[in-house]
Amino acid sequence: LNKRAPTDLSVALLGDPMGDFVAPYPVTGFSIPREQMGRRAVELLIELLQLPAHHLATHQARQEVLPCLPVPGVTIGPPPISPLS
Repeated sequence: LNKRAPTDLSVALLGDPMGDFVAPYPVTGFSIPREQMGRRAVELLIELLQLPAHHLATHQARQEVLPCLPVPGVTIGPPPISPLS
């Protein structure tokens, strides 16, 4: 593609790099709170296991949002002046 971040496009990584990915510069991104996610999942499971059986049929599913904190880097910037070609 011959494009460069952040001059031609912005790149943000969600979570930790996978495999052998190594960038020559800090990649901007967001950290995933995996430990906190696991802890909450276990806490919610324990709550479910402690419910009386007759309450399980009417138990409402819950969704929780945990913050993905920004990880500073050098791979995002303003849009280019001219469109990508």
